[in-house]
Amino acid sequence: MVIPEYKKTDAISDKLVNVIRMNVDSGEYTRFLSDYASNMFEYDTIGLAGRIRWQNTMASMCESVLSRSDELNYLRNLNFTIGFVGSLDYCGVGIMRLLGIPNFILVTDAAMSEDVAFLLGVPGPLCYVPVVEENDLGTVMTLRERIHNVYM
Repeated sequence: MVIPEYKKTDAISDKLVNVIRMNVDSGEYTRFLSDYASNMFEYDTIGLAGRIRWQNTMASMCESVLSRSDELNYLRNLNFTIGFVGSLDYCGVGIMRLLGIPNFILVTDAAMSEDVAFLLGVPGPLCYVPVVEENDLGTVMTLRERIHNVYM
């Protein structure tokens, strides 16, 4: 089991499985969550700037994982046939492909978000399907709401 840790934890026991921990300590993730938690009840959504910051945070963490070439080469040589990918870790699918793992299982506790659906090839035309996260729009939208939905 490979666990890219963005926040140090000892919660996973290694009695039944060989655990390889990759401590990814960019600090970016912790800062983002701290900033988000400080004013999370002030706004209905995190907005466009918040989503861009989230994407940049996730990209920074992904770059941190990808820079660990020794561990990644070791994992590639283990020839896994399946991997588990979390829905919030955007680079999980890419890492599976980089390691040559042909199959993956998406682990999520919520509805499939648009970015994950896109990665998996599940169609969801934004011009008439409302986005799942941070959106108060229903299935019947005006033209302005449809445009807003595309940029959510």
